[in-house]
Amino acid sequence: MGAYQQYVETRTGHNPCLTNLAKFLSNPRRRGRHAKIVSMDFYGDRSRPEKRDIELEGLSQLLDDFNHQSSVGIDSKSSPASEKLEKTLQSEQYLKILLVQDLSKDIIESLGTSLNIDPTFFASHIHTSVKGVGVQTPDMAVLPSRIRRQNYINIHYHRTLVFENAWHLPKKLLREGNLERKVILLPWSHGKHIGLAQHCISILYVDGPKYGLGLILVDFPITDRYYVETMNPPEEINLQSSLFLGGYEGFTDLPNIISEKVSPHPDRFNLLRDLIYYWSESPTNQRPWTAHSPLSYLSYYPLKIVAGEWVNYLSVMHQSVKKYEYTSNATAGFFEEIDRLNNDLRALQSWRRRSMSSQQKVRSVIRHMYWWANPDLTALTDDYEYLASSIKESGNRLENILPVVTSLVQIVDSRRSFAETANVSRLTILALVFVPLTYISSIFSMNSEYSPGNSLFWVYFVVALPVTFCVILVARPPITIWQRMMNYRIGLWEHSKRREVSKQTESFLMSKELESPTQL
Repeated sequence: MGAYQQYVETRTGHNPCLTNLAKFLSNPRRRGRHAKIVSMDFYGDRSRPEKRDIELEGLSQLLDDFNHQSSVGIDSKSSPASEKLEKTLQSEQYLKILLVQDLSKDIIESLGTSLNIDPTFFASHIHTSVKGVGVQTPDMAVLPSRIRRQNYINIHYHRTLVFENAWHLPKKLLREGNLERKVILLPWSHGKHIGLAQHCISILYVDGPKYGLGLILVDFPITDRYYVETMNPPEEINLQSSLFLGGYEGFTDLPNIISEKVSPHPDRFNLLRDLIYYWSESPTNQRPWTAHSPLSYLSYYPLKIVAGEWVNYLSVMHQSVKKYEYTSNATAGFFEEIDRLNNDLRALQSWRRRSMSSQQKVRSVIRHMYWWANPDLTALTDDYEYLASSIKESGNRLENILPVVTSLVQIVDSRRSFAETANVSRLTILALVFVPLTYISSIFSMNSEYSPGNSLFWVYFVVALPVTFCVILVARPPITIWQRMMNYRIGLWEHSKRREVSKQTESFLMSKELESPTQL
C-alpha cells in the first residue's frame, strides 16, 4: 500500500465522502488503455507552449523538479502569485500544465504524494453519481465555506451522443476507461437513441517559487466500446456513436475572411486534444492572463468547452418537450397506448431528477467564478447564469407535462374498462342463449325419442325456443323497445287528439260563417 493510499484510508474516518476513492485505490478498475500524460510549458517570450508526452516513470522526475525548483530572485513568502507571474512573463517559464487523461491508481499515488493534494479533489473527480444511501458525493458533503478555500475545481457535465440503428439497448451503459462513467440512453425516437454521457474535468493549481503548476484531469475519449452495466461482470459491446449536433460550437474569434490559411479545428471526441489545440493555436492576446486567480486562467478553456456541451444538453431537453406534447392517436390499441404512456411517464420522472442535478452542477461552477472575482470571466459567468435558468425552465416544462400524462393514462384506462364491459355484455348474451338450450337438451336427452333424427325431435325446438326467449326477456328486458312502443302509442294518441281538436275548431268556424249572412 502506497503512502498516499494510507493517507486516504486514514482520512476516510474523518471524511466519509472519501470512501469511494479508498475503494478505487484498493481495487482499481482496469477497462481502459494506458493513461496519457501531456506536459505544456509556457514562456513569456513564446507564443506557443512547449508540448511533450510523459510516461509514468517520467512523471515522478517532473514533480521532483517542480518541488525543488530554484527560488533565486523571488521571495516566495512575500510575493503573491500575481506578482511572481508578472515578473516572469517576459522571458522565463511562468506556467507548466499537466494534462492527465484517464486517471489511474499509480498517477493518483504519484501526484497526491508529490503535490500534497487534498483527497477530495480526486474523490470528486472519480465519484459522479450516488449509488446508495450509504455513500455521498463529495460535492454534496462539503459546504461552500470549505469549497471557497480550495485551490481546485471539479466540473461535472454531460456530453450528448447519438446511437443510430441500435434497437433493444439497455437504459444504462458504461464507457471505456479506468473511471466509471455512465451513459444514460433516452427512449428510442426518430430512428435513434440519444445518450447522455457523464464527464468530468478537474483543475488544480499549485504555486511554486518560479512557476506555477496546473493539473487538469480529463476523461477517456469517446469510443465505440461500451459495457452493459447489468451484467456481472459487465459485458463488452461495440456500438457506433456520434456527437449530437456535431459537438459543441467553437468560441474563438473568427479569422480574416481574406486569409488563405485554413485554420484547424478541435477534434471534439478527445478533450485532451481539444485543450492542447486551444492552448497552442489561440493567439496570445486571446488567453485570459490577468492579475487574478491562476485557477481561473486554467479553467477558462475548459469552462468554454463545457458551456458548449450544456447548450447541446439544452437542445436535447427541448426535443424532449416537443416529443411529449401529445395528440390523439385513434389507430393505436389500448394496450399499446397504455405502454407508451407508462414509458413516457417514467422518462419524465427521470427528467425531473436529472434537471435538478444539472442545475446543481452549473450553479457550483457559477459559485466558483464569483469567488474568483475575475473581471475577464464576466461574460462567461453570464453564459452560465443563462444555462442555469434555461435548464430550470426546460425542467419545469417537462415537469408540467407529468399531470397531463397521468390524466391520459386514466382516460385510456377508463376507455379500456368500457370496452371490457361491452365485451362482458356480449358474453352474457351468448350465455343467455346457450344455457337454456343446453338445459332443455339435457332434459330431453333422457329419452331417445327426442334425439336428432327421431320423430319427436321437433318437440325440442317447440319447447327450447320459447324458454330461451323468456329467459332473455327476463334477464335483459327490452326497455328501450318498450319505451319506443310507449312513445309511439303516446304519439298516436296525441296525434288523434290534435286531429279531433282541429275538427272541432273547423266546425265552429264554419258555423260562425253560416250565421253571419243570416244576421245581415
